[in-house]
Amino acid sequence: VQRQLKAAQAEIALDKVKSQVHADLNKARTPEEAQAILDHGRGELQNAIAPYEHDRELSKELSIHLQREDVELQNTVNARKAVIIRDSGTAALEILGKKHVQAAINTIAAGGNSSTENKQFDLQLQGFVQSGILYPQEAEALKMQLSKDIQKGSILTKINSPSQGVRDDVIKQLS
Repeated sequence: VQRQLKAAQAEIALDKVKSQVHADLNKARTPEEAQAILDHGRGELQNAIAPYEHDRELSKELSIHLQREDVELQNTVNARKAVIIRDSGTAALEILGKKHVQAAINTIAAGGNSSTENKQFDLQLQGFVQSGILYPQEAEALKMQLSKDIQKGSILTKINSPSQGVRDDVIKQLS
């Protein structure tokens, strides 16, 4: 009965540490922070079972339990790192997309061809695909959406042009 009570106390201590690690992981903003939280959590898990090391049988059971907990925490941390990387990539991609659209609109408004901007953005998208942040079909869908945004933006730029000739030309093209 005494050993069962100690085992229950040890499990409660382990669960407290796990809960804290999970709470801290939700606050992690970089893969390095997530790894540091895991490393700290591993130390805390060891500390939680330290008082029970004098009981050989209980210590053995807790050690096995600790190994399972460690594998679970490592999987959780890996998943959190993946989310952090994906979210960071998504944010970067959003910024790059906006910059691409604006650069292409500016080039077209100045009478140029936006193919250079398109090629550059294509290369950036391929980097996101190769790093696993985007699937190829997502990259294609994004290119199509941004192409529409560029067309809309260049039309609006021409419609709002101070030059009557530019406005007349775009109205003829749209008719």
